[in-house]
Amino acid sequence: ANYFTATTNIEGRVSISHETKEADVYFRSLPVPVSCAAPGTAADCFWTHNNAKLQLKDGSYFSTVVIPWLCGWTGASAQSAGLFAFRSSNSLQFEFTSPIATVADFNGTGEGPNENDALQLPNGDIIVVMRVDGGDGTRYCHRPISVKNYYISRSSDMGSHWTKPLELRD
Repeated sequence: ANYFTATTNIEGRVSISHETKEADVYFRSLPVPVSCAAPGTAADCFWTHNNAKLQLKDGSYFSTVVIPWLCGWTGASAQSAGLFAFRSSNSLQFEFTSPIATVADFNGTGEGPNENDALQLPNGDIIVVMRVDGGDGTRYCHRPISVKNYYISRSSDMGSHWTKPLELRD
């Protein structure tokens, strides 16, 4: 079965576990409390699909997790919704590294950062390209969402810190 669950520990930290037939993959220690008011399953509030996954040159693994905004529909705050970086030494147990971008980084966003991909450059830096306001959020925001360009952020320290997202223009 392919599904994932999210649980919160006693300190209010979120653990996201993605379970597959082959193995269990855990995303742990997100430092922001996240409450999910969205109807349905936990999959409405924690996204591990359409996200970056890669093995870094040092042998460790990098992945992103999206906590969606959707005009506040999910119940997450603008500071706790967004795109977050995780690292692992074994590709099964990922620990939170840092936020890449939150909804608060994008003035007037309806959807916030969501679908993304990553690449490690020859010098070791990691870049993440993310979609912001692709148009899907209109049904949640009950208003038209202007489609925005893609954004890019860069880390020069293996994902511990990220540059402010920059808009990619034609």
